[in-house]
Amino acid sequence: MAEWTDAVASAPMSSSGPSLGKLGGWLVAASAASIVAVSAFYVLSPPAAIDPALDVDPVAAAAAAVEGARTMRLAGLFGVIGDLVLALGALLLMAEAAIERRSSAAAGWGAVALSALVFEIVDALAGFVLPAAGASPEVFLGLRNLYAALFLAGTATFGAGALLLARGEPRLGRLLGGLCVIDGVLAIAAVALVFAGLPLGPLVGGAVGFGALIFVAVGARITRLT
Repeated sequence: MAEWTDAVASAPMSSSGPSLGKLGGWLVAASAASIVAVSAFYVLSPPAAIDPALDVDPVAAAAAAVEGARTMRLAGLFGVIGDLVLALGALLLMAEAAIERRSSAAAGWGAVALSALVFEIVDALAGFVLPAAGASPEVFLGLRNLYAALFLAGTATFGAGALLLARGEPRLGRLLGGLCVIDGVLAIAAVALVFAGLPLGPLVGGAVGFGALIFVAVGARITRLT
């Protein structure tokens, strides 16, 4: 078994190898563009409804969710599609990196895929659950806390993935690699500060939006270079 595994790993890359990278890069670019739209709809929604803070006024936040139901639903619609596509693209790139024994890149793309799956739940909550639960502040608060906790966890995971890719994904180049480092540090620091009680929820959302813009370029570059 070990000999067979070594033989496969050392075999020349077939046409399926570049196909993984090209398809994965295209999916990452397309889905990241969708997540840019998600971020825009979040910006257009009432801040009290979408701010991933853990300490909120449930009555005010519930009222804001009802008020912002339209833009939150659009964010959720784009998000539940874009997040799944991003997860698929990242998993393809993780598989490519694993085949090529690029462990940092494989771990980075795995973290991005995990983050996308976490945000699948976040965006579903924001778009289709929180506005409907706004009529009952008690029920809303529990769902709102779940939304915030997952938002923070997904952002930190994405930041870790960006840092790993800056180290292990050679196709990023110096500029995109540097931007991934900036966004990764920003994402993790912002999450830590929110958990520490500082009112920096918008900074967390900004890190996600900035990261989505970066990954449009990352996916396009990988598609072009593969």
